[in-house]
Parts: sequence; structure tokens; C-alpha cells
Amino acid sequence: MAVLPHLLNNSETWENMEKDCIIELEKLQTLFLSVLLEVPLTCARPALAWDTATLSMQNRIIQKKLNLINHIKSLDNESLAKLVFNEQRKYGYPGLVTETQKICQSLGIPDITDEKKRDMKKRQWKEKIKKVVEKKNETELKDKIKDLEKLVIMKDESYEQKSYIAQMSLKDARMMFRIRTRTIKCKMNQSSSRTNKEALWQCSGCGCIDTQSHIIHCTAYQNLREGKSINNDDDLVEYFTQVMKIRDEMDLN
Repeated sequence: MAVLPHLLNNSETWENMEKDCIIELEKLQTLFLSVLLEVPLTCARPALAWDTATLSMQNRIIQKKLNLINHIKSLDNESLAKLVFNEQRKYGYPGLVTETQKICQSLGIPDITDEKKRDMKKRQWKEKIKKVVEKKNETELKDKIKDLEKLVIMKDESYEQKSYIAQMSLKDARMMFRIRTRTIKCKMNQSSSRTNKEALWQCSGCGCIDTQSHIIHCTAYQNLREGKSINNDDDLVEYFTQVMKIRDEMDLN
């Protein structure tokens, strides 16, 4: 909320952006979300945006461009911006008008630059733009998630900010995200680690293969599960937090 308005300031006027620029912007947003949720950059990127319902940088810019044209179209015909708008549309000059026409076509919505199409008021257009861009973002994320085994839990979920993000403390929300994305510290989640290979990926508590699902039923932590339900998010987070604390202490010793 603090950084993005400055980073994307005036981005609605950025024309013909190179792919490398978009990639760098996406990397920056991914870095921010990774730090916020305290996960390594190797964490599946779609999960970061999915659970937080974060628009990609490209979609943010698309939304801003459509909203700018929607605003300019409603200005008085004598204003400079409206005069430029009319000239660009009349003669098909390269610029924001032609770019937003292509955007509208790709999104499957009416040409927002066409003043003859006055079927919607300015606020209605703004709401429609928001819904269409969010749907585009959802479709793109689902396409990325569908082939990622670790994110199987997300495939049939609705696209919205997950409740734990707003309801839990930052510390607990971070743990919940790690649980959902299977980035909990266990040997099979870090199977390529030399140390874990040498340990044959065995749980130090009971000797079974140390997977994240195993931790939930591990006999070594049975006492920590007493009075808790693993189907309750708060209990699940508390349980994993206690297990991770024990494991961290064992590593130190």
C-alpha cells in the first residue's frame, strides 16, 4: 500500500513497455511478498499471489490504463486531454488510445474508447474493469497452479484473499502459508539437501520418512496434539509452531 503507488506512479501513460520491464516489476513484487510471508524465493510464486489475491504488476498497469481512458472520455471536449484523445482515436495515432483498444479486444470487452457506446456510466465502467482484470488475474494464476503438485490444495479454491491473512497475526499467517504451500521445514520438503540425504530423509523423532503430512501424525509429537484438531486452522498453526520450535532447538544442540 505504501510502495506500489509510488512505484507505479503515472504507469497508465507508460507505452509499449518492454517485456524485460514487466519481468523486473514482477520480480520486485514477488520479492516483497516473499519477505512479507517469510518464505524463500524458491517458494511457488503463484501461491504468493493466490493467497493474498494480489494482482500481477502487468494487470495493475492494464487496470490503470483502462481507468485513465475511462476518465479522459468523460472530460469536457475543450480540455487538452480530451482533444488529444479525440485526435488519437480519429486518426489511429500510436498512443494510449490504440493500446487500450487492443487491451479491450484481448479482454473481450467493448471498446472503452468508443464514445458512441454510452451504455455504462463512468463508475459502472470502473467496476466492470475491476472485475474483468481480476478475472484475468485469476485465470492466469489457475493456469500456473494446475501443474504444481505442492499447490494441489489451491486448485479448487475460489479466488479471494484467504481469511487467515486478515484474521491471524503475522507470525501465525506466515506459518499457515508455509503449511499450505508445503514449505514447512522437514526433510522431504528439502529433499535435495545433502544433510537430509545422508539422514535418508528420516524423521529424527520416530525414524519414519519425514514428510509434512507425517508430522501431523508423528508419534514423537503426540502429546502436542492433545486437545487440538488438525482440521482447525488455529490449532494446526499452533501445533506446527511447537513442532518447529522443538526441531530448531534440536538442531542447535
